[in-house]
Amino acid sequence: RVIAYANAITPDKFTRMSDRVNSQIDIWREYFKQFPDDEPKMQFLISRLMTDVCVKVDGEDECGVGLVDNLVGGYLGWHDEWPKLHTWFGKLVVNGTLNQDALQDLANLDLSPWSYARSRSLNGVNYFDRDVLFFNGDNCLLARAKAPTAFDFDRTLNECSSAIQMKYSSKAADRVEAYFAGAKDPVTLEAFAAALRGKPKTWFYLYSADLDPYVPSRSFAAEVSAVGELLTYKNFTDVGHDGFYSKREVLEDLLR
Repeated sequence: RVIAYANAITPDKFTRMSDRVNSQIDIWREYFKQFPDDEPKMQFLISRLMTDVCVKVDGEDECGVGLVDNLVGGYLGWHDEWPKLHTWFGKLVVNGTLNQDALQDLANLDLSPWSYARSRSLNGVNYFDRDVLFFNGDNCLLARAKAPTAFDFDRTLNECSSAIQMKYSSKAADRVEAYFAGAKDPVTLEAFAAALRGKPKTWFYLYSADLDPYVPSRSFAAEVSAVGELLTYKNFTDVGHDGFYSKREVLEDLLR
């Protein structure tokens, strides 16, 4: 018996990255339905956090819109954390001004290690095992070109906001790409389908969630089309990345 709630298998890695980043725009829209007062606060933060706005994080200068990366990487994807996200907006923007102390506190939180993967090991896993593109400036500009409108992309915090603003490029990521040059992700839709057919008595569950900005439900279309008859696929409409522990159905499936 196997339970899966992880990355989607897509025909190409750029589609997966573009889907991920652009889904964050849609999920912010859902968030603002609950907390409409936070939308102008986000616009204020984007306009205020230019490249010359910096704080010290672990002894180094961190600057620009990346100082609020944790709003996306640490809170947006966890639907049950949205009240905390709302609290942070209230702390960061007070009477139309930027609260520098709150900005420092948010930047110090280690909630989003995948936004700027600093370690070689994590970059290696991402590049080879998960077959993902890095969130550097060039890749993010390509993802921006896939957005329904560049206007919405630019006025919404997402995992590419800082990379584009800072023209970010990870030296660790560059080394990993060079090391794995020519390598291919061993997990393909064809190989996955063959593995499932070879284990007809294994129960395999695949989950996605409409409010998940890290592994968006839209990324599962090709996978479900290819292997939908070989497993049980469930998409949740009312949760995000937290669905694997917040949905009772997942536990019930595990205990069958």
